[in-house]
Amino acid sequence: MRSVSIAAIVLLGFAGTQPVFSQAGASAGIYGSVLDAQGAIIPGVRVTLQHVRTNQTRTAVTNPAGEYSFPLLPVGEYRISVEHTGFKKHQETGVLLQVNDNAKIDVRLEVGEVTTEVKVEASAATVLAPGAGAVPAAVDAPGP
Repeated sequence: MRSVSIAAIVLLGFAGTQPVFSQAGASAGIYGSVLDAQGAIIPGVRVTLQHVRTNQTRTAVTNPAGEYSFPLLPVGEYRISVEHTGFKKHQETGVLLQVNDNAKIDVRLEVGEVTTEVKVEASAATVLAPGAGAVPAAVDAPGP
């Protein structure tokens, strides 16, 4: 009778830990290569991965073979951004990862000009309605 009780306690102990083990395995990964338009590998490319729900970002740089890897990612939707000097920025959205997915996402970069990205933020106080005809006092005219 005593050995049956000990066996029942041991089994109940293992049954309680099973959900913890299954939660630990709830991950996925994204990997791939970055190539130019002719299919040549591009080493040293910055690849940024953003989890859409949490906005958590991770960054990797392609190795000499042009490959990148993001292992052990939480499941969810991701956005990928790939940038390298002399090429157009590539963005991919809607990458959905389920448990144990390993998504292979190869990227082909197009040759492009180096551009400057400017982010402009305006407050409501400096915005004029069309036809208002008045210039806010905060704006100074250029001097002679």
